[in-house]
Amino acid sequence: MGGSPAAGGSAESIAIEDPLASYFYAIKSKATKRQYIFKLRSYFNYLGIQGDDLQDQTARFLAQASKDHSWAQGCLIGFITHLKKQVENKEITGGTLKNYYASIKLFHEQNDLQVNWKKISRGLPEVSSVANDRAPTENELRKLIQAPDIRVKVIVLVMISSGIRLGAWDNLKLKHLTPIYSPQNPQEVIAAKLKVYDGLANPYTTFISKEAWHAIQEYIEFRKSYGEAISDESWILRDKFPTTPNDMKNAARKSLATNPVKLEVKGVSKVLRTAFYVQGLRDLLPKGERRHQFKLSHGFRKYYKTNAERGGMLAANVEKLMDHSMNITDSYWRPTEDQLLQDYLKVADDYVSITNNKVEDKLVNQLQNDIMQKLVERENEIESIRHQFEMLQKNQEQMIKQAVNSHIVDEWLNMNIPETVDMLLRQYLVADPEDGKDWSSEEEHAQRKRWFSEFSRSIKKRAEEAGK
Repeated sequence: MGGSPAAGGSAESIAIEDPLASYFYAIKSKATKRQYIFKLRSYFNYLGIQGDDLQDQTARFLAQASKDHSWAQGCLIGFITHLKKQVENKEITGGTLKNYYASIKLFHEQNDLQVNWKKISRGLPEVSSVANDRAPTENELRKLIQAPDIRVKVIVLVMISSGIRLGAWDNLKLKHLTPIYSPQNPQEVIAAKLKVYDGLANPYTTFISKEAWHAIQEYIEFRKSYGEAISDESWILRDKFPTTPNDMKNAARKSLATNPVKLEVKGVSKVLRTAFYVQGLRDLLPKGERRHQFKLSHGFRKYYKTNAERGGMLAANVEKLMDHSMNITDSYWRPTEDQLLQDYLKVADDYVSITNNKVEDKLVNQLQNDIMQKLVERENEIESIRHQFEMLQKNQEQMIKQAVNSHIVDEWLNMNIPETVDMLLRQYLVADPEDGKDWSSEEEHAQRKRWFSEFSRSIKKRAEEAGK
């Protein structure tokens, strides 16, 4: 029967037997659990509580705190005051302090320790609700996926096209991935459905781009080539294994390739961190700086949300595919999976992909086409003006012949040549009537003036010769 509550035991007896049990019970994700364990251990170390391990430290703390609640509250106030000084010195951020506060508060609540939380919370510093960071740029992402580790490409393309959290990788197998084919071409994959947290308390469905799907297939084929037996139960991400010829000759090392081990969330984080530094996308922070321009993995979620909404997806659909709570909207906004897919396909290729044709490329192409069209139009205008010159020149010659036949060459030359040349100059050299700007260069302008001078002299000469 033991000491379970159902058998008449108490929560206190559970805490004494396993002082961390209640604490871990209230933590849902493994990533949060790791962070909270680190913060709780830091708290005990600050208080100087000795112990062989965290469980031993916890038991010693609870033994004292259960006897003296004011001591426990004083310890907490002292620790928060210590963290506030670190915030003032810019050693940590206000957000980090609140994370410490949340983890320690949960520990106290789960172990029924009486603390005046309202009194303690008054001393917490204000924290901006919006982090001062950005999403990675498309060029940065393109550089990142060129990292030597083939897994980087899979991680990045899946996360920027689905918006999944880093912790989601802990549960993702190939069976959670379903390709979606084009209605026009049954052989063409246009996206893929991804079941996230399948089998856990709060599963949901999202989508990944076709470039992410193909990156996964490429990675799977790579693993097959080294002897791994792939099935629906295979993890999408696995541990790194030896791939050199010498390694594959060694039976023990070869077995590492054929016996996959799931890549844990902390391993995914390590793979990304290494890739950022190897690809020159992240350097050591300058002294006094606590935050990089964009977060290691959360920046991918920001990239997805920003670009999905920029591409025209409904904001509520974006939130749903990211597993964000929308409070009361969750109870009323119930789009079908096909409606979500159709909305997602608006952005899948052009906004949440980085190796396919992008909107930016299309804009550049459009701009180039516009420029070429303008050049063609300008060339046509120039050709039209040249044609007009030729016609004017022919008319001028005709007028000269008529003037010779009428024996008034000298009079005509004196009266018409300057006027005609001026007219030509005005038509040929003045500003463009459409935009009011002189589209010809100064050099071309001078060259045309010289041409007209030669032209006028030629007319006079030919007129004189015709009059002789």
